[in-house]
Amino acid sequence: MFKKIINLTAVVIILLAPLGSSAISEMNRLSGRFLLQSGGKVQSLWYVYPKDKHRYFIANNDEAAKVIYALGTVINNKTYQAWKNKAPKSYAGLILTVSDDKNKSYYVNPDNFKLIFLGDNKNLYTNIKKQALVVKPTSLAEIPAEFNLKKYIANTAKTTAPTNLKNFAWKYKGKNYSLNLSMTAAKYNEYRNAQKFYKYQGALPANWHNDYYAMFLKPFGSDRAIKDLALGLKKIATDNKFDNDSLIELAAAFVQSIPYDSAKAANNSAKPNYPYETLYNKLGVCTDKSLLMVAVLRELGYGAALFDFEKVNHAAAAVQCQSGYDTAKTGYCYIETTNYFPIGVTPKSFSSTGIVSNKNFTDFKGQFNDLFNITKLGQLDIFIKTSGSKYNGIVNTVNKVSKMQSLEGMISQEKKDIDSLSKRAAEAKNELDGVYFDMSAKRDSGDINGYNNLVPKYNELSNQYNQAAANYNFKISEYNSDIARYNYFVSDFYSAQ
Repeated sequence: MFKKIINLTAVVIILLAPLGSSAISEMNRLSGRFLLQSGGKVQSLWYVYPKDKHRYFIANNDEAAKVIYALGTVINNKTYQAWKNKAPKSYAGLILTVSDDKNKSYYVNPDNFKLIFLGDNKNLYTNIKKQALVVKPTSLAEIPAEFNLKKYIANTAKTTAPTNLKNFAWKYKGKNYSLNLSMTAAKYNEYRNAQKFYKYQGALPANWHNDYYAMFLKPFGSDRAIKDLALGLKKIATDNKFDNDSLIELAAAFVQSIPYDSAKAANNSAKPNYPYETLYNKLGVCTDKSLLMVAVLRELGYGAALFDFEKVNHAAAAVQCQSGYDTAKTGYCYIETTNYFPIGVTPKSFSSTGIVSNKNFTDFKGQFNDLFNITKLGQLDIFIKTSGSKYNGIVNTVNKVSKMQSLEGMISQEKKDIDSLSKRAAEAKNELDGVYFDMSAKRDSGDINGYNNLVPKYNELSNQYNQAAANYNFKISEYNSDIARYNYFVSDFYSAQ
């Protein structure tokens, strides 16, 4: 995982109410509410789940769908109709999904228990925001933040498939997907025993790499595995109303989910596998999985290519994409296949085998720099290029990275402000303690007039200290809110979960 930042803890100041009582009060008051933070530089939207009274961050339509999927309570259409648009009191603040009515989602208003339709996936964030209660950062800070939705997602039931079917299960944007492919041992053995070396006569052709890799993309006889895989991916995309870019991301997540073959990687002389072999074994090294990805992209009608980096012994797939956002001005966007990475993003480190092995950095700052720069991987060779449809989702990825870089800068400045405010509060506390020491000495010596004369100064300094501490606490709340957003974005950006 990429390095996350640990939240700072607010200081305890004079005359503040105990944290426990206010936190419990806020959690109960805001349970089941959508909350929109105000008072900070950036607004943030949250949902307080009534069953654990934790708040869950909602960044956009996709994240709203994740929250609904993970935290929603499923009811059938018969129950929904019987309620006549008003749920029982016990459902207050819950999100409901009607299972046999196209999985429509509703929010139970905590005040009157009426059902509010949340709309389709394109309008979820906007519709939820309309239901949100505006709160200050200090109120939001009283409610524990939670980002782990996995614990609420039930494991997909495992069923025994017929011997000629291979079941594939993977995740994309926090949701489980699966499909079956009809595959046989006979066809697998045909590919396994097929030619895997390049034959030529006379001088070695200049374009022999293209001919060699192209050999692995030609299906044998009646093999429909890649066609059926593409059809299965398209069906999932249609059923979930995905756009074309999401279809390509779904396909990439499928290939990325296939485990890496470390044993084969240790054998440097091993030849590439045909895509059928990679699917049948559910295993492959970078070249195997990249060839599979290229085959799928072609079948889906997209321009594709194979990127090869001899220096680091690594290969990657590439999809034709929008000019100006393409990798190294090639016309294609890099797709890492050995591990989950967004399309277009290049890994920062490799092991000697070529697998992406490490996502740890010594400091959070700068981890989103140079994500689209491949010069660190050495010379790029491009093979088996084809033209077709273009992937445009890279624009959104670039914009996300830009926002995260801006957020890093904001957090850094907030940290400087916190250090400055902490120093001011400490100075005020030292001055206050000094006056208190003088007052205690005069009181103990019986100098009542001298003691009373210092009371106004003590009260003034006490107010100054309380104000300094309040400013510090407010900045801490603002900082922690931005840290929560940043940590969420880091986890989401590099995870298909």
